[in-house]
Amino acid sequence: MLGGLNFQVEHHLFPRISHIHYPALNAIVKDTCREFNITYKEFPTLRQALFSHIVYLKHIGRQ
Repeated sequence: MLGGLNFQVEHHLFPRISHIHYPALNAIVKDTCREFNITYKEFPTLRQALFSHIVYLKHIGRQ
């Protein structure tokens, strides 16, 4: 229904790869981030993602 919204990082890193491969790519990207000490930020639920987005919009609205 949301078109792979939970795999936005993978979508932007590999825009031409079919969405059916995103779960496998997700594991690879997370492992690579760990290897290079890069924070991989994700929100496991839609509610958490929307809340984070609202907080972000408020933050940039104050600048």
